[in-house]
Amino acid sequence: MKSLNLDILAVDGLMLRAYLSALDALGYTPHRIYHVVPEGGNGALLSVLPFFLRVGFAKMKRNLTSTSWVRELTFKYSGIWKDLVQVAGAAAGLPPVVIDNLKKDIPGVRSLFSRFSCPKVTIIADNLKDPRCLEYFAANSPRALLSTSDELAPRSLLELHGFRLLLFHPGVLPVIQTSPDAEPLCRTAEEPYIRGSDGLLWSALLRGKAGLSGIYLAPGLDEGDVFYCREFPLPKLPQLAKISPVDQYYLIRAFVAPLFRVKGLIDTIISTPDKADFSCLPAFPQDLEKGVTYTLMSPRLRERALPLFYSQNNNQ
Repeated sequence: MKSLNLDILAVDGLMLRAYLSALDALGYTPHRIYHVVPEGGNGALLSVLPFFLRVGFAKMKRNLTSTSWVRELTFKYSGIWKDLVQVAGAAAGLPPVVIDNLKKDIPGVRSLFSRFSCPKVTIIADNLKDPRCLEYFAANSPRALLSTSDELAPRSLLELHGFRLLLFHPGVLPVIQTSPDAEPLCRTAEEPYIRGSDGLLWSALLRGKAGLSGIYLAPGLDEGDVFYCREFPLPKLPQLAKISPVDQYYLIRAFVAPLFRVKGLIDTIISTPDKADFSCLPAFPQDLEKGVTYTLMSPRLRERALPLFYSQNNNQ
């Protein structure tokens, strides 16, 4: 495998599995994986156990709970979810080998980690705001870190010396062109700009496309310099038409939205020279006076956004 100068901040969930499956399919390995594993309120009980047993218990519990709803979806819609991955992966422009890997049964984190020869470090912490996270990274300066969750990182972590956290956000963000001669980062990047939650649905509703921005996270929600920006046609998913809106929403979250982020990671890797430092990618400052920060989309608005993925009027 070809080693990248990029570490992964691994928080269990769909994005982590999608990123690692894609790297595995393309023959890349991160430099190091930092696995954040919460104790889940069992800290006092587990404190009497040796560290390796505490880690094992926390990992087992996390693995059982973090993707339980996804496993329910794969069982309930066993004949559909792989079709969604196929169509969405093609719309995102993913290589066929990556799509095929993502269509395999949802692997456990331990199975995914075993495919990479890089060092794996376990950090027992409930979330990124946990002081144990800050304590660890303050003492162990990492390289550039790829974020695998949408959890808001605290200022104290982001402002550590040399700490660079990369996030692929599902929405187009406003950038300031620092030079009139610079190549525009995203030629279609006109208002509305989208920060916040449910970025794929808001992008579909307000822009008619799937947006994606790669950012170096700064304090604030989806703020920071932008190193990647692109839009994609919405995938046409007629399989969703006869499914309840609630399940449509979760199927898109599980099997569609992560694929555009995977495409952003792959594009960034391909455009970055071998052995280059991912903490120093060319980036543009974000225009924080523009754009709107959206919350999770309400069920009423979802009724307008979800049909854009399967209605006959979706001619993107």
